[in-house]
Amino acid sequence: MRPAFLLLATGWPGPALAAPALATGSAPDIPWLRLGIAILLGLLLAGAAAWLLRRHAARGGRKRSISHILSHLSPGAKGALHRRIRIVETRRASQHGDLCLVEADGRTYLLALTAGGATLIDRHGPSTAPVGAAS
Repeated sequence: MRPAFLLLATGWPGPALAAPALATGSAPDIPWLRLGIAILLGLLLAGAAAWLLRRHAARGGRKRSISHILSHLSPGAKGALHRRIRIVETRRASQHGDLCLVEADGRTYLLALTAGGATLIDRHGPSTAPVGAAS
């Protein structure tokens, strides 16, 4: 108790007790026009981004990928951007696993995907028959 009394007696908390006198200044000037323009510009940018995403999804979404756009910009790079692996279809088999049909270098693989890893179920070589046709 004695150290607290000494601190109060020496006037050390004086600046803290003078806070009401410091709060008598004028209100800050807020640039309302700038603030309104900034909010309006942000809303316009967000709306434009939403519109572009909706338009992109309506056209098929992933059909125009980055590699597709780059292949048109650089004709020589068309072969370099060819994808060797393609996921044909994925289906939920159970609560803990999926079945995935993958095509890699012209071969088709049926994989079982679980939390423990992937298991190869079936493998087919290059085929000219359409998917779903009886062989």
